Amino acid sequence: MSNTTQTTTSGGPWWLSTNFALTVSMLVGSIFVGFDKVDAQAGVASIAGVIAAVGAIREKVKGVDFKGWLKNSNTWAYIGTIVVTFVPAIPAELFTNLGEIAANAIGGNWQGILVGIFSLGTILYQLFKPKTTPVKA
Repeated sequence: MSNTTQTTTSGGPWWLSTNFALTVSMLVGSIFVGFDKVDAQAGVASIAGVIAAVGAIREKVKGVDFKGWLKNSNTWAYIGTIVVTFVPAIPAELFTNLGEIAANAIGGNWQGILVGIFSLGTILYQLFKPKTTPVKA
């Protein structure tokens, strides 16, 4: 019985590896461990926003046309992350529906557009409806 192990390498530069990216992200995240809660939340939100912005730009730079970029679910995930990090009251589900509406509008699917608009309307209603206060007996 052999005790050898097989390793694989990607052949690319070490700074482009997934493990290096994960290590750097853990390092950056660990910087905020000793901060108080408000400062740490602001720091992590800023980093997440920057990472999402780079991801959204990367999706466009990969060579897709504008319609293809708008149809891509990753694009809407990145845009949603950017907006939600700066305005935390906005639900992330809003951007999933916006992405579906955009994809259906580009494809000419009117039924999908209407379903997306109703779903979006429900989310916006729940976001902006007045909060009721319980009546004390």
